[in-house]
Amino acid sequence: MTGLITRRIVVVTTGISFSMMFGMLIGVWANANFAEDIQFNRVQGYEAGGHIGLLIGIFGWLLLGAYYWVKGNNNNRKKG
Repeated sequence: MTGLITRRIVVVTTGISFSMMFGMLIGVWANANFAEDIQFNRVQGYEAGGHIGLLIGIFGWLLLGAYYWVKGNNNNRKKG
């Protein structure tokens, strides 16, 4: 049981890390090419896009994790 929990923690942490990096790179690319005037968190251009992409990556995995947590808890209630 402890191995399963540790494996899930590692998978989620790795997934969040990769999605943060991917979101940051997409945000940097999009804002460097298309939205140079955007400002966020006192930075402008591709740096702002990186911050926004990073936040989108984090929240995407948090929402996905919450969905699967609720889905798993509902399945346990139906069985018991």
